[in-house]
Amino acid sequence: MEQAAYITPGGGGGSFNYHHCIYDHAVAIMELENLGYKGKYITLSYSFEFIKEFYRLLLGPERIVEIACGQSIQVEELIVIGAVYFKPADLHGSHIAFVRDRILPKIPNLVDEKYPKRLYVKRIGRRRISNELRIIEILKRYGFEVMTPEEHSVAEQIRYFHNADFVITPHGANSTNAIFMRPGTKFLELFSLTWGFRMMCNALAFMGVGFFELTEDFRWDMLDKKDIPFPRTESINRDFKINEFGLENMLLSILRL
Repeated sequence: MEQAAYITPGGGGGSFNYHHCIYDHAVAIMELENLGYKGKYITLSYSFEFIKEFYRLLLGPERIVEIACGQSIQVEELIVIGAVYFKPADLHGSHIAFVRDRILPKIPNLVDEKYPKRLYVKRIGRRRISNELRIIEILKRYGFEVMTPEEHSVAEQIRYFHNADFVITPHGANSTNAIFMRPGTKFLELFSLTWGFRMMCNALAFMGVGFFELTEDFRWDMLDKKDIPFPRTESINRDFKINEFGLENMLLSILRL
């Protein structure tokens, strides 16, 4: 192969984390494409399927070369794409537009009335909402339906977000699909006290999507000098509780806008 670009697994696990695919690697890919690169991209075959699907949507399956562990290929000129580590304020609208413009036209039946207008995106694994069942009960009274991203393809996740008028989700990689929402829609992100980057705030501002946030209530028993100045891993990854009364009040306020 004369020329290829290798997408490294760096950037917080870019070959295994949906958030870092868009916020780290897609930015670097955009810069490379803007320089006129038309070649192939090498990815790891053992990456999660949803990561591989994202790259196929972004670049086209014909430009993806998957390599397995222990496999080798010969490339005369290799371009290595590492992590960019953009801060929230550095997320220019051009980066978001690049991903949207490349992917949205490739999604069949993108607009469909069968998808809910009010959507709650459920998080599995770490950093879940401990009183989520109660939160879901409240949201259902206002017409929200529940979606778990891991149960759907990337294309289907994008359809859910694109068709929704109002999305609520705990902070995490599952919030990344908000960049596919429509201008004039609303997005509410739920945070713990010990972890949460407001990555979506500036990104959604470029798109005309309203960004709102709600953080769990402070409790004195959360204080631990071991978490100062930075929270420990166990504090970052803990589940958290959202104030039910506060959520409903915020929900009502947003719906009036």
